[in-house]
Amino acid sequence: MVTEEASRIKRFDYDNLFKSVLKEYFWDALRIFLPALYNVADKNVPPKFLDNELKKVTFDLEGGANRSDMLAEIKLMDGGNELVLCHLEVQGEGGDDLPTRMMRYRDAIHLHYKKEPVGIAVITAQRPQDEKTFYSSDMFGVTVSYIYVNFF
Repeated sequence: MVTEEASRIKRFDYDNLFKSVLKEYFWDALRIFLPALYNVADKNVPPKFLDNELKKVTFDLEGGANRSDMLAEIKLMDGGNELVLCHLEVQGEGGDDLPTRMMRYRDAIHLHYKKEPVGIAVITAQRPQDEKTFYSSDMFGVTVSYIYVNFF
């Protein structure tokens, strides 16, 4: 029998909690995850979060909205801008192949925005031991790879 307290804890939305924290402390997180990008970002201009647009772009990829993912557009000091895809894998253990998901999200963003996103996977729990930390496919001499930042 599941107690009321256990049921409440099970239903707690850790994904959105972590997402809220990352949004609140975005510049600090970027400094830790991607210092090279942080160094050229214009921190005087707040990031523009495109999470609703990301949900529309990636909705059909995994059979539903990806509520634990963030997409931020940041201004650079040289006047340009950069898209930062931040995938939060809060539970760590569940879900399917993370590298394949990251590649699919990257492809969908690239197709929609015609811009290459910078990818970060924030992982809070152990993933399967045999899972790679990057995407790679090599078929008949055609190689595709996507190496994103893994932050454990």
